[in-house]
Amino acid sequence: MTKTQVLIHSAESDAVVKHIYELGLIQAIEVVEQGDEPRLQKDNEGIAERIAELDGKLRDVSLSLEILKGYDDSGREIIENFVTLKQRISRRELLDVQAHFDFLAVSRNIRELNERLKQLEGQKARLQDDAELLNTLDAIPFPLSGLRSTRWVKSVVGRVRKESQEALAEEFAAHEKDIFWEKLAEKGQFFYLFVLYYAPSTAIPQTLERYGVDPVNLTRFSNSVPEELRRLDEEMAALTTQRDGVKKALTDLVQHTTDFRIIEEYLFNEIERCKELQNFAETRKVYFVEGWMKQRDKPRLERELQRFHECTDIFYEDPARDDDTVPVILENSPRIQPFEIITRMFGMPKYHEPDPTPMLAPFFFLFFGLCLTDAGYGILLSLFMMWLMKRYVLDSGTVQLARLLFYGGISTVFAGALTGGWFGDIFDALPASLGFITQVKNRLILINPMEEPIAFLILALILGYIQVGYGIFLKMRNRIKQGELADALMDEGIWLIFINSLFVGMVLSVLGVGTSPIGQSLIVTLQGFAVLSGLARIWLHDRENPRVVVRVFAGLYSLYDIVGVFSDVLSYSRLLALGLATGVIAMIVDMLALMTSDIPWVGLLLGVVIFSFGHLFNLVINTLGAFIHSGRLQFIEFFSKFFEAGGKKYKPFRFQSKYFEIMD
Repeated sequence: MTKTQVLIHSAESDAVVKHIYELGLIQAIEVVEQGDEPRLQKDNEGIAERIAELDGKLRDVSLSLEILKGYDDSGREIIENFVTLKQRISRRELLDVQAHFDFLAVSRNIRELNERLKQLEGQKARLQDDAELLNTLDAIPFPLSGLRSTRWVKSVVGRVRKESQEALAEEFAAHEKDIFWEKLAEKGQFFYLFVLYYAPSTAIPQTLERYGVDPVNLTRFSNSVPEELRRLDEEMAALTTQRDGVKKALTDLVQHTTDFRIIEEYLFNEIERCKELQNFAETRKVYFVEGWMKQRDKPRLERELQRFHECTDIFYEDPARDDDTVPVILENSPRIQPFEIITRMFGMPKYHEPDPTPMLAPFFFLFFGLCLTDAGYGILLSLFMMWLMKRYVLDSGTVQLARLLFYGGISTVFAGALTGGWFGDIFDALPASLGFITQVKNRLILINPMEEPIAFLILALILGYIQVGYGIFLKMRNRIKQGELADALMDEGIWLIFINSLFVGMVLSVLGVGTSPIGQSLIVTLQGFAVLSGLARIWLHDRENPRVVVRVFAGLYSLYDIVGVFSDVLSYSRLLALGLATGVIAMIVDMLALMTSDIPWVGLLLGVVIFSFGHLFNLVINTLGAFIHSGRLQFIEFFSKFFEAGGKKYKPFRFQSKYFEIMD
């Protein structure tokens, strides 16, 4: 990376900045005043107003898209529930929509139609409630206008809770001459018609209120119940017609979905562009653009700005070694690029820190296959990822993930073939005429985790030990590159000798190598290396401390780190657990599928269904497990030895598209 400053004559600043944005080579940073006397000016207030205006338009467009999504009956592909598919579009079409689509008018029309639809649905809902109420009161034989009150008599239709009915009847028994009441319906709650003598001295209204009688307002009805129901049906039919018309109008506007997405991306990018412009500054005659760019892009920037050579000057500055503000871009060969996902999930490396992607790639590739351990699953996974990448236009991140899983499928094919996993053990059930397939499968097996779990566990632990030791070695190498040769050798160098002497000596002893004179001499030599490196570790670990006793005790305590090393190595036993889990579930699926063969008529079909869906479920679940746990081994056991992370991703000042792949 290099820090770039472009000085532009103010008269040409708009054109030059626009061209720099189209090039997309520079990540903008804030232009800072160098001297004590302030001369730089920033139009932050004007830019803020512009951002607020664009943000309001963006909200309108996003709302319109959300509304139209409910009327898009073109159907979504299943894959769209998991990833955002892109659409190929020419730059000319993109610019044409941005220039001519009156999105504000169309958006306003969509909102008005949506509000009208809500009103119509609200009116219809109220009419439906009225119809439901009238159907409950169909026992009333006279026009509802007759339910009117006089000075002394009050007619009320009210709801009564079931638990209050008996108590209310007892209460009314004492006022029999002042009240008439009759049950009209019983639907959840009781509906009664009350005719009350309403003298000032009566306590009946208070009684009704005390027992929770809920009066029903029927003043909006005047005709008989059947006549009112017919009227409501006619009004609801008219509202339905209007609602269908509004829905059709909204459905017709779905054709503008792509146009709205183009405008949405334009507005979003324009807001981001304005935010970046707040980093730039100007004097009365000069406009300053400052940012980070790749070293190799310098010739292109100079070539593209050549037509503005009379009004621009370009200056470069290499970053300081301790500058943590320098952005980072991961650049690897095409075969390694998919593994960058793992690095980004943990965090970007600092600018002067090496990219760990090439170091983790072979381990992740190998561990993924050992977790899945079924060659049939690996073939399906790789074929599906190939089809996915050819069938759809995906964003760069999804393409990287698909390629990573494609590699994982290839690793799984090899791991499955070497461990005997081909859709579980279904090949063992093949008829005798196809026995040669089973023979070929058996000849490829090196370790069968079902029959030799200890051997598979030892393999997993050896691989874990290699990666942990490699992580410590990488830390030593990084420190040597930073000029800390002596410290690196006294810390990581001695520590590697110590743990390797212990580990190799322990393995040779377990294997019985010490029974021969040469083997015994080798083990004694390794023990000597362990003792000497251990003593060196004790003395040199806290070498800056002048107090000898404290220094020795600190060194002794540092030897306890060996527990952490072996704990990290034991974490790799999860490779055995996951590999066994995949195999056991696959074998159970095969067993259940084969058990259906004796069922008449439907046995074959049922077996195919169990086999297909069972293995598909196992593939999905254990692919997820393989990805997560292979990644976890990198994050916890590997990266912790040498990788700090904390860098900032390189984000150039340019147009970004979420929905489209723009074709020139």
